[in-house]
Amino acid sequence: LNVVDFSSEMKISIYRRNAISLHSMHLFPGNPIPSELIKRASLLPDQEKVLWEVADDLMSNSSYGKFRIVELPSSWSSLDMKSYVESLPFKVDIVFIDYGTHVKSSKSYRNENFEFEQLMQDFKNFALETYEEGIVVIDCHQINRQGRDRAEKSEQYTLRDLSMTAGSERAADTVIYSLLLSKYREQNEVRLGIIKNREGQILPEGFMAFWNFPYSLIDNIAEAAPQITSIDL
Repeated sequence: LNVVDFSSEMKISIYRRNAISLHSMHLFPGNPIPSELIKRASLLPDQEKVLWEVADDLMSNSSYGKFRIVELPSSWSSLDMKSYVESLPFKVDIVFIDYGTHVKSSKSYRNENFEFEQLMQDFKNFALETYEEGIVVIDCHQINRQGRDRAEKSEQYTLRDLSMTAGSERAADTVIYSLLLSKYREQNEVRLGIIKNREGQILPEGFMAFWNFPYSLIDNIAEAAPQITSIDL
């Protein structure tokens, strides 16, 4: 699959470092490289060898699809993103947006909720109108504090927790959540659930998945000034 990730949360250098760390778990499960060691440039000689092998595999392995990361300019709308995707020399299968509230909506409203609902409809149009058959668009959101507090007690999210993001509930074909509690972190676990699915089953109570935190992106989110920049991993 060919993937484009529009990121307004993370600089490309951080993204690449984390991608290499994650990929090292797959190529060298017995000797993966924590992202922090790459950041501090404190790798041992054996780890440096693994680092270069992993980076080379990401960049040159033709059996993988293309993965392009774009630092999202603050002035871009979904139409700019659509034009960018359609201009690429390869067909894109999936678009990630991290995260959607930093994208300009096609119409301006004084009411923040109306603005957000318009943005969600823009993403829906992006998904439906890119190429003849459409494209998969995955937009990431953060639940507000009230929803988070409820999830702390019930250990799951519901559509009610979207509240401010009601537009995403209506526009989305599928809503998936990830929930990280302190007790999950201690066990290297995260809860994943499906609370909306137009074409299949839902799983509101979710299920537990293994998550190896030293090699994850969760602890390495960083604010970044938007730039018109892209790389191919």
